[in-house]
Amino acid sequence: MTTPVQIAATDLAWQQLDMGLVREGFAREAERGISHLLIAPPWHLLQPSARQIDRVLMAHLEQLFDAAQAVKLQVIPALLSVRRNGMLMLPDWHNGPDAIGWLTGRTRQPVRTTGTLALINDRVQPLNLADPYATESWRTAQLLLLRTVIGYFDGHAAVSHWHIGDGWSRLADTTEHHAEAWIQAVHTTIRRVAPVTPLMTTVDGPNLLGHTLTVERLARFFDVLLVDCAMPEIPQRSALRLSTPATVLIALVAGLGQRPVVAQLAPLVADGTRHWEQIVWHQQQLTIAHLPAEDVERYYETVIGVLRQNGAAGVVYPVSAAATGHNRHTQMQHIPNWDTVAPQTETIDAERFRHNPLRAFAQLWRDV
Repeated sequence: MTTPVQIAATDLAWQQLDMGLVREGFAREAERGISHLLIAPPWHLLQPSARQIDRVLMAHLEQLFDAAQAVKLQVIPALLSVRRNGMLMLPDWHNGPDAIGWLTGRTRQPVRTTGTLALINDRVQPLNLADPYATESWRTAQLLLLRTVIGYFDGHAAVSHWHIGDGWSRLADTTEHHAEAWIQAVHTTIRRVAPVTPLMTTVDGPNLLGHTLTVERLARFFDVLLVDCAMPEIPQRSALRLSTPATVLIALVAGLGQRPVVAQLAPLVADGTRHWEQIVWHQQQLTIAHLPAEDVERYYETVIGVLRQNGAAGVVYPVSAAATGHNRHTQMQHIPNWDTVAPQTETIDAERFRHNPLRAFAQLWRDV
């Protein structure tokens, strides 16, 4: 049984990168046993307009990849990422109605999602979003980004995987026809410039609970599935041991997708006291833990061991929840079972889950 790879999610000051500080940070990550860095350049900076890829940010990416290689870290660049710390984010040119599609009769719904607050060019604004999977001008721009960035960097010694489309299941849903066409176009475009580099994508709550991008559909096009364990849909999360959600979700997604699975751990905060905090996460309430620093380290050591026993291919450590920048209300509550050892769960019945995902998902958490 192999030890899961340990991945650090980076949170860089993209508009004011200090490469000296970056190199020092990468060296510290390598020293503490991290093997990979998940690097997600903000989409609106990398592609400031539909037809433009920013040369300066491309140069910064090359510097970051070289710095990682220098300390023997591998990188997983993330493209088409549409969220950060539980909030959607998009370039301003990718937020609007599909006027051309409506005028030409291709769509009867020029706006698909409206009102949800999101970071548009890093400013909080409501979404006014057409179907992001089917709007032709947007899809042309999405494929340009993939073709340009992956075509340039694939083959760099530090790049081990490409991570594509984080957060799309919370951005909007679409028809099966549009979902299939979108994901096929994304996959074909990447494989033309990166024929062999493994591809990753994120599985989130909506993928498990009825979104058209089901786990099975994603598994047909991606080699590794990364499970976001910060799912606010998990009922009574604060009644569970801290390692339970990651353990159960790994088993569920592996059973459904038949692919290697990586757990992206839910955020937690190193603090002087132990308590739960309620934060807003994709328009819902997410319960996160505050732990003393020594318990944070003990949790990470324990969860690595538990995930290893359950066949996880890797684990992504979260960026601290303190970096979310939202106003939050704290709910104090004792966290039991500080050993954080998760109970052994029975093999997931994939067929039963597919038959009624909502009911099966709720029953799963009752059973643990």
